Amino acid sequence: MQTLFVVIGKSSEKIILLLIAIILARYLTMQEFGNYRQVMLVFSTLVVIFTLGIPNSINYFVPLFTHNRQKTMIIQTFIVLSALGIVMSTIMFIFSRQFAILFRNEQLELYLKIFSIASLFYLPSQSYANVFISIKKVNIVGILGFGLGLIKLIFILISIYLKLNLDNILKVLILFSIVQFLVYFIIILKLFKDVRFKIDLAMLKEQILFTLPLGLAAMIGILIRKMDQIMISTFFTPKEYAIYSNGAFEIPFLMILSTSAMAVLMPLLVNLYKENKVNEFVDKWNKSIIKVSLIIFPITIFFIFYAKEAMIIIFSLKYSESSQVFSIYLISQLIKITVFGNVLLILGKSKLIIRYSVITLFLNFILNYLFINIFGFIGPAIATVVSIGVIALLQLIKIGDILKIKIKYLWQWKKLSSI
Repeated sequence: MQTLFVVIGKSSEKIILLLIAIILARYLTMQEFGNYRQVMLVFSTLVVIFTLGIPNSINYFVPLFTHNRQKTMIIQTFIVLSALGIVMSTIMFIFSRQFAILFRNEQLELYLKIFSIASLFYLPSQSYANVFISIKKVNIVGILGFGLGLIKLIFILISIYLKLNLDNILKVLILFSIVQFLVYFIIILKLFKDVRFKIDLAMLKEQILFTLPLGLAAMIGILIRKMDQIMISTFFTPKEYAIYSNGAFEIPFLMILSTSAMAVLMPLLVNLYKENKVNEFVDKWNKSIIKVSLIIFPITIFFIFYAKEAMIIIFSLKYSESSQVFSIYLISQLIKITVFGNVLLILGKSKLIIRYSVITLFLNFILNYLFINIFGFIGPAIATVVSIGVIALLQLIKIGDILKIKIKYLWQWKKLSSI
């Protein structure tokens, strides 16, 4: 039930983002939509880099603390993310020209300068789901995800009704980020109104040391995931990037399911490993994977076969070429039925995540460059799927070594194959 609430909240956000993309794909020209997608490419990449993996540390620490210390960690995290938001906003503004040159798109500079303001309010809000899951207020995740997503959609619909141009639509999205920031901050204050806040530098140091390897891995991870889109933006026009980016997305519900299941399961797995209950640890993890795959596998296979029809229905006939990229991307979803990095984190091997991620990043870059010359437009998509598969296999092998369990027992190949 807890996973369901998280999935509802996170899926609502992703579905709203998809609806916004669908609306804007029809409202904007292909050039304008390509500009919008490139702004979001830069923004979303920088968000992952500048959050430094800090939100995920909440899932690890908060369940172990008393009510008083929970507030301290949550508020300190909020303050740190706010400071990082200021840094990100500054970087995005100053280097907007460089991004425009990299993507060979002069219009991008103005749009990035405008949207850099959103970083100030968006980053501090990134930890809300982690906070509410950790303090067992999972229902709030679902309510907030749906409610705020609906408000965002309404903002966009009003923008379309008023026939605003792209730079004004970006300003409307900035206004939404302010609303989201205020809602999250007010709820946190109300939940901990009975607790006096005081700074705990020792706790902050422990949290930062814990998250640095995780944050570095997240930075590398986002570069791995976005490498293909960066390469497409560099080698092709904004119009062609608009076509590619529409196909380079994951079905909202599916991409949230595995991460939400792991987020809910993580506190339990932490305790089981500390108690040296390895068999129970593996059993709980495997049961979660099987349940997730029962939903992910059939839906993914269906969309692989009907990729072209899906793209035409979702984004209109002018984006039918997106189907090639979409069908290739869907293959990676068959791998993403769990989060291997989080398991290594539970096992206290966060440094290994970085090592494997660095290997995959270099592999992804090399494959992107090679495949874009061999396969053309769809080359980067193929390179991304191969890279995701490699890092998953490396991490699974290491998890088996640490737990001293053979892969055939750790990963239930037969059950997954039968599904």
